[in-house]
Amino acid sequence: MSSGSTTTVFLSYRREDTPYAAGRLGDRLSARFGKVFMDIDNIDPGVDFTEVILQAVGECDVLVALIGDKWTSVVDRHGRRRLEDPDDWIVQEIRVALDRGIRVIPVLVDPARMPARKELPEILAPLANRQAVTLRHESFGADTEQLIAAIERALGPPTRPDALPAKDRQGRSDEVQPEPADPACDPDLVPALEAFYAERWAQAVELFVALLDRFPGNPDLTDKLDRATRQKQLIDWDADAQRAVSAGRWADAILALEQIVAMDRDYGDVAERLAEAKVRRRISGMQEDIRALHAAGRWDAVVAGSADLAALDPGAADPDGLVTNARAQLADADLAARYMVGVRQLDQGELTEAVTTFEGVLRDRPGYREAAAMLARAGQDRRPSPAVPELFVPEPRTLRVGQWVRAVAFSPDGTRLATGSRQRVRVWDLRTGTVLWQRKTDGFDDDVISVTFSPDGSWLASAASVGTAKFLDGIASIERPSSARVWDAVTGAERLKVTHARSVNSVAFSPDGAWLATGSSDGTARIWDAVTATERLKVTHARSVNSVAFSPDGAWLATGSSDGTARIWDAVTGADRLQITHARSVNSVAFSPDGACLATASSDGSARISDSETGTERLRLSHGWSETVNAVAFSPDGRWLATGAHGSKAWIWDAVTGAKRPPFAHGQSVNSVAFSPDGSRLAAGSDDKTARIWDATPGVPRGS
Repeated sequence: MSSGSTTTVFLSYRREDTPYAAGRLGDRLSARFGKVFMDIDNIDPGVDFTEVILQAVGECDVLVALIGDKWTSVVDRHGRRRLEDPDDWIVQEIRVALDRGIRVIPVLVDPARMPARKELPEILAPLANRQAVTLRHESFGADTEQLIAAIERALGPPTRPDALPAKDRQGRSDEVQPEPADPACDPDLVPALEAFYAERWAQAVELFVALLDRFPGNPDLTDKLDRATRQKQLIDWDADAQRAVSAGRWADAILALEQIVAMDRDYGDVAERLAEAKVRRRISGMQEDIRALHAAGRWDAVVAGSADLAALDPGAADPDGLVTNARAQLADADLAARYMVGVRQLDQGELTEAVTTFEGVLRDRPGYREAAAMLARAGQDRRPSPAVPELFVPEPRTLRVGQWVRAVAFSPDGTRLATGSRQRVRVWDLRTGTVLWQRKTDGFDDDVISVTFSPDGSWLASAASVGTAKFLDGIASIERPSSARVWDAVTGAERLKVTHARSVNSVAFSPDGAWLATGSSDGTARIWDAVTATERLKVTHARSVNSVAFSPDGAWLATGSSDGTARIWDAVTGADRLQITHARSVNSVAFSPDGACLATASSDGSARISDSETGTERLRLSHGWSETVNAVAFSPDGRWLATGAHGSKAWIWDAVTGAKRPPFAHGQSVNSVAFSPDGSRLAAGSDDKTARIWDATPGVPRGS
């Protein structure tokens, strides 16, 4: 406790919660009691902040705890309530006061309420039993007097030397002289009024504080002190905001400007300045994200972040030249990948393809590595191939959908085929070629881009992507929520719906049908309870998640993303087990029937088969460097891998040797492929507005 007769007050508050009230109240308590401790006013530069505060708490007579409406809910950068942190300054201040028996007075800043015991950590639980005082903006002066009266009742009135009559302060008389009855007789009134009307607010506050020392409770003086204090506080916050803006400390600038808005929304151009500061803070944060992504070598994400940043401020879209560097890195990686494709084509005797590849490399970068020598070798070695028997590909069964076909899936019994297209999910009877039922999506321009049957064939899940909006300078994706739905596979009745913030690109049932996985353009893949639609798990990529697939035992979830990676996650814990990297977007993923391998399809012109335990590449199937591979699917016995590509063909490859069979031709891009349950048929969906069912058994020489 403080020595002598001077009352020492410790003012405990959070800057995020009650900075304005703390400033005003600090001035009033200082005027009455003289010694008030506030962290911002009483700590010298270079001094240990925590040590000084705890020492001041231990030496004070009373601790005033300002409690605003955010006091119990403020969180740290990890999302934990600050009150739950035993090292939090507010927690330590109040704990020390309670432990040492110091009077603690809660002051509730309207509209705050007194926290219940269950809202407080155990060490602060006694605070819930303390009688509180309320502090309202419209009755600040009266409420402050009530608080001062409460302190004086508890500790006795102050006997500050400067609060005594003038003769006593000057030591000219031992007799207490009465104060003037009328402030008009006080010589400080005229200078105080002059400062007030000249808007010299700091001087006005000082003079009215001195007057109220001699005329406590005077309503006119109290009113003018409150108004002067308010204006002084606004000016101080304005100065704080300007300093923070000059230093690029946007969070501090926003805090100061928000305090001004809370007190006086019409103060100058504060609303416009606050809006600009928030934009600048966002820009600064995005620039820091770009720096972090660049340091991690995530070139695609750096470029994507730059595009978002350019929409806010084109001049800030390339911080430190990092985006230019990232684009160069991507170009180098793309060139290196294409060069290696050409080398493999040359090694495998695909000479025509190798010539095309190396010509493209040299066109983009003359003199690149050994491309010229490789091109010359490919041209010299190219010879007419001996005639080989033409393989017979039977004519397919064609379902004329009339719209781009984005997705196909066989029912478990092989008698039905589901298709996804513009605004429609359909189920077809493969025995008659007729539509059993169809349902329409919500959006005007949505595509159903993924369909899958549950393992028992009772349900059908579908995913819808959000369409595009055309602007004068190009085409931009519409950002609005999109859904995956589960339908009764027989009647088409909707069973449940789950929603993402953006397009849902892929759906997959777990092997037991209990879970539903979804992948979205919002950068997440999620696992839902397939009965209740309760979210069980969420995992995140840097960019859009294009494909999801469960392992055959349901223990793992594979995802493919526009960030150029495929990942395998623990389907229960969400632990990231494995990453497979492509040069461009991964568009489709599929586990082999035994779960030992993961197939991936990419816009880098390849499909790959990798070990699902180690990530080791077992096989790379080149479709040409400029090709986009949209889809992959294993045959039920795992012997074959089907791929669908933008170049209007579906292929079947030997999953061990990489040998490919004759292509199945469509008129436009093949978006989806699926084997029938017995492996005898291959379904393919295409932009040529058809779904075709091909005989997937190995072909035989024509005419044999």
